[in-house]
This record gives sequence, C-alpha cells and structure tokens, in this order.
Amino acid sequence: MMDERDRDDDFVARISGKLRAGVRGDASFTERVMSAVREEATQARAGHERLWLLRPRSVRFTPLGALALAATLAVAAVGVDRMVRSVRPSPDGRTAAAAPDTVHVIRFVLADSAARSVMLVGSFNGWNSASTPMQAFGDQGVWTVSLALPAGRHEYAFLVRDARGQRWVADPAALQLRDEFGVPSSIVVLGGRT
Repeated sequence: MMDERDRDDDFVARISGKLRAGVRGDASFTERVMSAVREEATQARAGHERLWLLRPRSVRFTPLGALALAATLAVAAVGVDRMVRSVRPSPDGRTAAAAPDTVHVIRFVLADSAARSVMLVGSFNGWNSASTPMQAFGDQGVWTVSLALPAGRHEYAFLVRDARGQRWVADPAALQLRDEFGVPSSIVVLGGRT
C-alpha cells in the first residue's frame, strides 16, 4: 500500500510543479496585447471609435428563432399601430386620447305572449328595473325597445311580469351565461371589443 501512496505523491508533485510554473508567452505576445489596448484607448479618446452598438456583427438564427422574432415584431407593430390610431388631435391642436365616437343602436326583442310588462335590465343601465321599459308591439306578445349603446361588451336580461309574478329571462336569441348564483343573462358585443 505504501508503494501506491508514494507513487501518487510523486505524481502529484510532478504535475503540481508544472501547474505552479508561470505560463510564459513569447516576447511578442505581451507587446501585441498592449499595442491593441493602447490603439483602442487612443481611438476612444479621439472620438473616432464607433459605439459598440453600431459595430457590425454577425447574428445567426435558427428557423424557429427567426419565426419567433418575426412574430414578436409583428405583435409590436400592431400594438404601436393601435396606440397611434387611438390618439388624435383635439380641436385646440393638442393631442388627446380618442373618445369612442361610434354608437350602436340595438333593438332588443322578446316574444312572450303571457307577459303583462317587460323591463330591460343590464350593465348599460346599472341593472335598474325601472329605467328601460319595453313596449308591446302588436297583439302577438312581442316586446321591443331600441337603445343607443357604445362599443364594448354588455350583459343584459329581461324582467318579465305576468300572471304568476315576476321572472328574470335571458334573451333566447343571444349568447347566454349564468352568474355565480345561477341567474341567466345574455351578452351582446358591439364594435369588436370584448
């Protein structure tokens, strides 16, 4: 066992001796490095050095990386375009955010021959059961009302009064949803915004 240990120690001593010795380059190496450092410092002081951002570089992309970069640039361009379109000059010449200037006139219709009265309630009138009464159209039990609404997503329902009392009815002709209590309502989206 001692022989192996002596051989290992001898090996370590030979290797570590070479590792501890300094690395000496040829005499011109130090001069070449220092010359390059001095040249770069001189150019930077003289103002002739181009900014490192403007130096020519080679950049390589994989096809997937190039596709991801193109998608990112496209999304950024669309975002900038939307931002620019949303700002317009005001009458006094200053730039101001554009107000929604499109109003949609929507006719709400419910067919219920048993109804005695129908009220339209929704996010556009604060779910107020007295603010938007619907009018009977003919004697077929058709109830209508037209409202001017801004672009966006609006939830609504009909509050129907009949011989049995009052009930909440979702629009059968529109997209329906139920809230956390299971109460049905409908959705209308105007102008493409949700």
